[in-house]
Amino acid sequence: MSESPLKLYTIDEFADLIGSTRKTVYDWLHRGGAPAHIKIGRFIRFPEKAIVDWVAANTQAATVRKPRYRPDRAPGARVVAGATRRGRPRKAGLADGGARSKTPAAPAVAGGAE
Repeated sequence: MSESPLKLYTIDEFADLIGSTRKTVYDWLHRGGAPAHIKIGRFIRFPEKAIVDWVAANTQAATVRKPRYRPDRAPGARVVAGATRRGRPRKAGLADGGARSKTPAAPAVAGGAE
């Protein structure tokens, strides 16, 4: 029986090992996403085997994302102004759909026509 001694990692060592923060590990502990752990008094330790198993169970294969089909952005598609606009609705009173004129209005002449 020449087994290696059980390696236990502290929270800080575990966080450094996986490239995370101490706060994230505590969040996982409270929410149930952390690997199996041992509580010794008030100290929490992670066995090396539990970490290896946890990493293997949480490893995902790389995927290639396909671009979403957007008919308004397809090559040669005509974009209708405001058709895909999100957010705050336009003001109803403006005739040109919300755009304001860049030229100032002509000043009114007081006293009638001369």
